[in-house]
Amino acid sequence: MRRCLLTLLCGTFFLAGCGKKPVTPAPPPLVKVQAPRQVSIDRARQRYAATLQPYTQTNMAFENSAYVESILMVPRDGGAVLVDQGDAVTAGTVLARQDDSEFAARVASSRANVETSQAKVAEAQAQRLEALAQEQEAVAGVVEAQENYRAAVDKVAEAKAQVRTSIANLAKADAKLIEDRKSYDRANVLYHEGAMIKPEWDRAVADFETAIANVAAARSQIAGAEADAAAARAQAKTAQAQIAAAKSKLESAQEQVQAANDQVSAAVSTLAGARANLERAEVVLSHCTLVAPYDSVVVNRNVSVGSLAGPATTAFTLADIRRMKAVFGVPDVEVDMLNVGQEVKLMFDAFPNRLFRERITNISPSADSKGKVFDVAVMLGNADRKLKNGMIANIELIHPGPSVNALVLPLSALTRSPRNMDAYAVVIVSKQDGKEMARVQDVHIGQALGNEVEITKGITAQDRVVVEGSNMVPDGGPVEVEH
Repeated sequence: MRRCLLTLLCGTFFLAGCGKKPVTPAPPPLVKVQAPRQVSIDRARQRYAATLQPYTQTNMAFENSAYVESILMVPRDGGAVLVDQGDAVTAGTVLARQDDSEFAARVASSRANVETSQAKVAEAQAQRLEALAQEQEAVAGVVEAQENYRAAVDKVAEAKAQVRTSIANLAKADAKLIEDRKSYDRANVLYHEGAMIKPEWDRAVADFETAIANVAAARSQIAGAEADAAAARAQAKTAQAQIAAAKSKLESAQEQVQAANDQVSAAVSTLAGARANLERAEVVLSHCTLVAPYDSVVVNRNVSVGSLAGPATTAFTLADIRRMKAVFGVPDVEVDMLNVGQEVKLMFDAFPNRLFRERITNISPSADSKGKVFDVAVMLGNADRKLKNGMIANIELIHPGPSVNALVLPLSALTRSPRNMDAYAVVIVSKQDGKEMARVQDVHIGQALGNEVEITKGITAQDRVVVEGSNMVPDGGPVEVEH
């Protein structure tokens, strides 16, 4: 029991000895607050600073990787120097050339392939013409053989008809021979009995001999007709063989024509590929030369003779400064008051006695992601080339509209919005339960007025806004206001 009590007491003393001291809270940050200042802004006459830019600016780069062989020389101080910053060049001027020996060799090789392919096409076409001629000859052979066969068939039919006629004639001759034989036998009896005179006997003998001769002639005609029929059948068989041979020759010729057509198609396809390769090679070769696309001024030259240049290297930067554009940013509250064609006044510190009256030529449809302003461009003629890239123009916009009351704050009051890094915010201080508490409020800004800026949305005239120390204030945390 005593041991347990001692243990409990020791534990109590131990815990008491190990206890931490209470942490003193940090004092709230000290800030300076100010109510928005109410001012009258003349919307009818507003001024901006614009930057002059060339109307057109182009970065020129070689599309091939090769060493620079030559660069345009321009006259200067009685001699000639490499073209450089500020030099004027006309459209079509060759600015620089690369060593094109490798690319020229490719063009020559491609051209030789085209010539070889053209020769093969001509050879294939000649073979096709020869095959077509053989095909026509074979067709003529088939037609001739078919005509011979039809003629032979006609002869066979004619010979058969002749045989039938001859057989009919033989039948008549046999019948006549029988009749004349009977007459002869009767006349022979009568003549030898003295019952027939000699002329009648001679006629009966002659008729009988004529009948015998007619039978012999009819049999001879049959033999001849059968021989003619056999010959005609032989001719028909020969003609059939000729037709088969002619058709076989025609099929062979047609196969040769098809093979020749295939060779022509293959040769033409090869030629087309060779020509395409030649065109590509010539285009690649042309890329070894940089040509000024328009009348311009050299802004930069980043290559030298002997240096390696390629697509990743901007060899020249050219600008068309015959026309310049003055570009300035306008906030969203004012951009709707502008129109393309609206007149503006421009002044340059470099030309204090010269006033430019020009018109707005372009208004960007979207605001810049960082500044949240809309780019407005004004085009200026620059025939004398006195206006230079990067000059600052003072622009005065004149448009109808009365002065308006606006709330402005010092620029120091602005901070980045924690909810949108591309937007702005301010810190507003208000009393809650007797304490000064801070609240971050997103705002929209308008026109810049020296060290102040117009606030178009997000605050009221009664708000107390932190103008110093806002970056140290946590949203929703307490603050100490400097008096």
